[in-house]
Amino acid sequence: MAERPTILDVARLHLGPQETLGRNDGLNIRVWKTMLGPGVAGAAGIPWCAVFVAAKLMERNKLSRKQLVAKLGFRPGSTYLESCDSWLAEAGARGDQLGGARLVDAPRPGDLFLLMAHSQRTGYSQRDAIHIGFVASVVTEGRIATIEGNTSPGLVEGASSRDGQGAYERSRLVDVGRLKFIRLPVELTGLGGAS
Repeated sequence: MAERPTILDVARLHLGPQETLGRNDGLNIRVWKTMLGPGVAGAAGIPWCAVFVAAKLMERNKLSRKQLVAKLGFRPGSTYLESCDSWLAEAGARGDQLGGARLVDAPRPGDLFLLMAHSQRTGYSQRDAIHIGFVASVVTEGRIATIEGNTSPGLVEGASSRDGQGAYERSRLVDVGRLKFIRLPVELTGLGGAS
């Protein structure tokens, strides 16, 4: 019997340009949005980084949106899988539940990262997440390798690194407050390690 692919294997299947039909629009993006339901499928022009994450988790685990929300331990009526802020709020609110997705301090492969909004006046926000993706590996203590949708290729970070035209492997700095991490249940990622 063949071993099931990990979440990182599934995410790597769609690396490359995705916005083939315009900004935040493409054939795969439309399929992924449809997986999340009619409200998301009909929303034109929405950033799709969180859509990519949710769709890959649903695809790998053969789950509906409702089933994925339950496996994550999130609240059914309060979870918007297409929203980075919803992932942050739910992981923070439900992190104490055994087996559910929760915020953690140090990343490992298969975790999610959230890029937090920054302002010159106040520093990094604690509640405003502006981008999400998968942690592929911890390169050094201060850098992670990622797989993320709605980004641009390359190592240079900036606005296009969170609102690009494709799904790419990247490298990101782990500055204090800049990134938050969500530990997913092992059963959803296929990657070992203590929960």
